[in-house]
Amino acid sequence: IPLPPPLPPSSLDRQTEKYPTSSAFTSSIQQKDTTLTSTVSSLSSTIGFTGIYNPANSCFMNAAIQCLSNTRELRDYFLQSYHLSELNRTNPLGMKGAIAEEFGDLIKNLWSGKYNWTNAQKLRNYAAKRHQEFVGNGQHDAQELLTILLDAVHEDLNRVITKPQVPPIEDQGRPDHVVADEYWRGYLRRNDSIIVQLFTGQFKSKTKCPQCHKESVTFDPFTTLSVPLPKRTAVDTIVTYRNEQKPPIKYRIVMSADGLISELKRNLSNKCGLPTNKMIAYRIRNNRVVDHLKDDDRLTSTGYSWNNNDIIY
Repeated sequence: IPLPPPLPPSSLDRQTEKYPTSSAFTSSIQQKDTTLTSTVSSLSSTIGFTGIYNPANSCFMNAAIQCLSNTRELRDYFLQSYHLSELNRTNPLGMKGAIAEEFGDLIKNLWSGKYNWTNAQKLRNYAAKRHQEFVGNGQHDAQELLTILLDAVHEDLNRVITKPQVPPIEDQGRPDHVVADEYWRGYLRRNDSIIVQLFTGQFKSKTKCPQCHKESVTFDPFTTLSVPLPKRTAVDTIVTYRNEQKPPIKYRIVMSADGLISELKRNLSNKCGLPTNKMIAYRIRNNRVVDHLKDDDRLTSTGYSWNNNDIIY
C-alpha cells in the first residue's frame, strides 16, 4: 500500500547559522539527487573500507552498524551534519541527542578514509543504558540491536516536540489504502525523523470475531522486517523418455527445500531440454512408485515422508 509523504517538520530550534537544516536533504531524497554521494565519493579511494574494532562478542553490533552505514541516504544525512540541527534534547523517550551524536561521529569515522578501523564501544554503552541486556560482553541478535538502535536514533532526532493524543481509528469497511493513510498520518503526528522517512512502514493486521464474524483491520508501524532465509536442498531426478530411444539420465537439481514441483520441472527443463508440459513426476523409493507429484505440490509437503533415498522420476 503506498504511503503518503511525511508531514512537514514540526518547529524546532535549529542553529541555522552553524549547521544546515534538513529541508535540503529531504528534497534530495525525494528527487534522488546524487550530489551528496558524489561529493563524498571524490574524497578518497579508501573511503568506505574502515572496519569496526570487534572486542569480545560485538560482531552482532558491528554487522548492524555497517548495514546502516552503507544505507546511502542515512550515511549522507550524518556526513553532512544535518542531524546536528535536529537533535531533540527534551524528548523523554530519547537520550537528549547523545546516541544520535555518537552515531553521527561513528559514521564520519567510517567514511573519513583516514582509519583502518574505528571503535563503537561508546555507542554500545549508550545502548546498554537503554536496554540492560546489552551490558557486558555477551553475544546478542544483530536484528534486535538494529531495531533498538534505529528506535534510539529516531527518538533523539524526532522533530515532534510535543506529541499529541491520536484518537483510535476504525476501519468501518473503508478501503485499505484509505485506512492505511489515516493510520500513517496519525503516526506522523507523533513521529517524524530521518529514520521514519527511510525505514518505517506499516503492517496490515486483520482480526475476525469468532462469534459475530466481524472483521477489523489495523495498521502498525515497523522499522525492520524479519524474512526467512530459503533453505536449499539437492533433489535427485531421473528423466526417462517413453517414446524415444534414449537411456534414462540422472540430474541433481538444487532448489528451495519448500519449492513447488512446477519449479523443479522448470529447473529440470533447463538442463534436459524437455518441455515442462511433457513431464509427469513420480516419487520413487526402493524402486517403487510412492507418489504422483502434482505441479502445486511442495517438496516439503506434510503429506509426504521424504528420506535421502527418494528419487523423483
